[in-house]
Amino acid sequence: MAKLISTNQQLRAFLGGAYSASDDFDRIKPYIELAEQTYIAKAISSELLLHLETLADSSSISEKEQNLLQLTRRALAFYGYWMYLPFATGVDGDNGLQETTTERTQPIRLAVLEKRIATTADYASQALESVLLTLFNRPDDFPVWKSSDTYENANRLFLRNGTELKTACSYTRGHHRLYLSMNGFLEERQRKTIVPMLGEDFAEALLEAQSEGNLTPLNKKLLLYVQRALGYAAYEDALMQLTVVQLPNGGLRVLSEFDGINNQRSLTDQDKVFCEYKNTISTQAQSYLRELRGFLDANADDFPLYTPPTTPRPKGPIDNSQYNTVIRMR
Repeated sequence: MAKLISTNQQLRAFLGGAYSASDDFDRIKPYIELAEQTYIAKAISSELLLHLETLADSSSISEKEQNLLQLTRRALAFYGYWMYLPFATGVDGDNGLQETTTERTQPIRLAVLEKRIATTADYASQALESVLLTLFNRPDDFPVWKSSDTYENANRLFLRNGTELKTACSYTRGHHRLYLSMNGFLEERQRKTIVPMLGEDFAEALLEAQSEGNLTPLNKKLLLYVQRALGYAAYEDALMQLTVVQLPNGGLRVLSEFDGINNQRSLTDQDKVFCEYKNTISTQAQSYLRELRGFLDANADDFPLYTPPTTPRPKGPIDNSQYNTVIRMR
């Protein structure tokens, strides 16, 4: 266990002064091991993690593998430290959890600890996203990754990681932890909206071309429309389930469940600023879905697997004489 990082020196290579050189590595080791299985193995596959652990002890390692190994170690260092932080201060005594103090030191203030936890979570998420970006951009360089079930499952979505999600929907900020929180919403929206719009055969062909990296120029353009429509629609679906806080400057920040900030009231659908924000996202989501449909229809002759809808869109004003009820325009 914890073969990627096994000494204080390796840990401090990524955490710097945040972790003391004189601290006992055995104190943080269980959290390094927990982070390895909870976050790293799930993100990059247990097969690739095992392969990297083997490479860590090898004297023969390629430059690409060395780069991936260091990126993964950095992500593991920050995730392990983040999981360790809540237990880094205080000791269990006869009367329960006790804060220790000496003439020279005082217990860290809770606000400072929470800020460090939140910042460490951000760094951990960004570090792991760097690992995934390397793997998805160059899968042929890492055959163990390319043959894993984790890679295969990721390629079932048009948005496979936080970076692709941010490119499609900039509100999501490109964090791996937010991508994890939205993953189920992406799957559902793709199944219920994107695949029926494309058709199952066309959707499968486009997903395969995306994973193999052999998209035609026209399909590359189509993929941008698909990803943008999917990203905004899923983000709209997820908003009510994500933690949203209002910043002092009046803006909003969407947090995932992994954030350490717990001293701010989360916004709800009863808050005006949240409702306005959600309405903006909803309007954009509907707009991008219409743009996707328009691009498909305009290029239908170049997409043999695409079947345009049989019901024509109404052109011009609606003929009210055909209806006996009121139609709500949106």
